[in-house]
Amino acid sequence: LALIKNLYSKEQTIKFKTEAIDASNSFIESGGKFDDNSIFISHAFTYNKIFLEIASNEFICQVIEESIGDSIGFLNTSLANRSILDNNKSNNLGAGTTWHTDSKYIQRGKVRLNHGFSYIAFFCMDDFTMNSASTKYVPGSHLLTNRPARKLNESQYKINQIEAEAGDVFIIDSGVWHCAGEPSKLSR
Repeated sequence: LALIKNLYSKEQTIKFKTEAIDASNSFIESGGKFDDNSIFISHAFTYNKIFLEIASNEFICQVIEESIGDSIGFLNTSLANRSILDNNKSNNLGAGTTWHTDSKYIQRGKVRLNHGFSYIAFFCMDDFTMNSASTKYVPGSHLLTNRPARKLNESQYKINQIEAEAGDVFIIDSGVWHCAGEPSKLSR
């Protein structure tokens, strides 16, 4: 886990958050699916090109290039807000609520590509706290080759929860076992 403090200023973060709210509203108005506990928009830059500015941040790209080389590409650029919504009653828990990796698997899902193959960068538009569904993860799990149980017995592992401030970015290996924390009314 790499935490980059204050990559974006307060003003920049407010600007991005305003655009994210607008994109979320456009997504819902156009019939996009959402659930009680989150809005998840794949390829958010299709709603607003400003999200390419975040996804292609030179500093973030340099950090990732130092790990995997200078030929990087985007597999997914998404906008996610794991907070309880008042305007929907789907009873769906939402994406990311069970333990998983975002790594790639081959041979019909039997073999995971090795750690260091891909990374996930999270930009915090709000404070990322235990009270706002911040991501839980198992340290060192990117070195394991098996998939986590969707309902992981958390007493068998050391579980950490990421805390960061609005404007911070954290980067994890896509093989890290992780899941969203408990949703609340707080935005994240």
